[in-house]
Amino acid sequence: MRYIKNDEAVSPVIGVILMVVITVIIAAILAVFSFGIGGPTKAPEVNLKYIGVANSTGGNLSLTHEGGDALILKDEKITVNFASNGTTALSSSQPMPLDSAGGFQYINGKDTLAAGQKITGPLVAGIKVGEILEVIIVDTPTGQLISKARVVVQ
Repeated sequence: MRYIKNDEAVSPVIGVILMVVITVIIAAILAVFSFGIGGPTKAPEVNLKYIGVANSTGGNLSLTHEGGDALILKDEKITVNFASNGTTALSSSQPMPLDSAGGFQYINGKDTLAAGQKITGPLVAGIKVGEILEVIIVDTPTGQLISKARVVVQ
């Protein structure tokens, strides 16, 4: 008895399976581009100007928005430290307006800081002219750095 091997049906079945797989992959790629799934979130891009001024009560740090995206205040965290030793330089008695976690609060009833707007906050008592402050602003939803600057107190 002779055994006859018939492979005629294998090729069309494999071809159909490959076409279905390719169609599913193309549909998945189109869905990602269409719905933005997996796209990286972006922190605001902003140009900020800082001015630190010493006075008899301690001093003030002014932050002026000079252009770029508006900052959603509840999403931003500010840290102000002395560059020499890393200790905090913002006064906690009168926040900048900051909440207890270092995040911005509303300013004059607004929840954003747009171009041309300015906020000022008190620095710790005893700050002197010439001291250098390091100011860091981080976007909390993305964890991305928005601004990092060194400010010389005037």
